[in-house]
Amino acid sequence: MKNQRGISLLEVIASISLFSIILLMLNSFHLFSQKQMISQAEEIQNQSNTRIALNVITKELRTAENVIIQGDELVINQTDTYKHVSNTITKNNVAYIKNIKKFTFAFDEDEEKKINIFIESLPSKEEKALKLSTSIYIRN
Repeated sequence: MKNQRGISLLEVIASISLFSIILLMLNSFHLFSQKQMISQAEEIQNQSNTRIALNVITKELRTAENVIIQGDELVINQTDTYKHVSNTITKNNVAYIKNIKKFTFAFDEDEEKKINIFIESLPSKEEKALKLSTSIYIRN
């Protein structure tokens, strides 16, 4: 018999099978990486929103001349009203920061010009909720 060149059908099937397995593994890794990236981006956004809420409210309180707490509303300079409504902090009844589980504020029992603020974000799928708090002294 002569030396036959070429590949057999069995060799073609085996190489296609190996190539398919490698391609499936790469695709699986890509999808996993993409899900992780989306999850981390959501977590970063959630933490950023919580920090922004605390920073903005703190800044407004520091420059405020008049601060009133009426039930579950924080009124600053009789113009800006902050309230927690269904996982959202509203400012003047307009959605301001979303994904907030808890938003509390109260004058300190010992010092009447001191306001304690606590903000807690909603937990994401893999991470715990972010909890931030601060105390602010009113200058008026």
